[in-house]
Amino acid sequence: MKISKIFNKLSFLLIILIILSALLYPVNIIGTRLLLLFGILLAWSLIIRSIWRLRWLRIALLAFSSLFIVSLAFIPGASHVPELHNSYIRELRRYEGCRYIWGGENCFGIDCSGLPRKAIRTAMFRHGLTGNFQMFRYSLENWWFDVSAKALASGYREYVRPLNLSGTVLTAPKSQLIPGDLAITECGVHVMVFLGKEEWISADPGQGKVLIEDPSKSKNPWFTCRVNFYRWSILDHN
Repeated sequence: MKISKIFNKLSFLLIILIILSALLYPVNIIGTRLLLLFGILLAWSLIIRSIWRLRWLRIALLAFSSLFIVSLAFIPGASHVPELHNSYIRELRRYEGCRYIWGGENCFGIDCSGLPRKAIRTAMFRHGLTGNFQMFRYSLENWWFDVSAKALASGYREYVRPLNLSGTVLTAPKSQLIPGDLAITECGVHVMVFLGKEEWISADPGQGKVLIEDPSKSKNPWFTCRVNFYRWSILDHN
């Protein structure tokens, strides 16, 4: 009995360490995603094992899990674009000052494509908490399928659509843009996000952090690079 209790405690400690490691490590790679899934499945199996003798609790937990999975997989949901859009912009601003890490996608380090991806993913997840399971699915898909700025511009999984506008951020046609639109360099190495008015946000590798800047008052060389403009498909009002 004592050995069993020690084993359970060590197992829970291992699970916590696995999940925390996967969540806190800023770089979103297949290894961290698989590690997080492994930790969640391990935790779930340990919970089921610990309550297996409690018949009604076991049935209730399994029923709830089945209902959640079915809902997540099949129940549709209509997105309220304005609410999702506003949440996305708020999430972008939260990362101002966050350090730049190539491949990063959390508050411990983030890169140029990770910034808008993480912001839209969090906005969709929070939208899903209102009962919109479709947003949960979109959020999970966004998390699982990592994508670079170049891949976004090439139409990977149709996450964004081109606005058929090009130029530079400094001379951007702001009347044709909405907050949250993306400016991706023609070479596909950097992405900047329009916040509205004169503000743009980006995870700048040169400055080593996330900056909000006014192109007309900044000497940032990215603002004079040739870019194409894009919009998240899920935020497209048309």
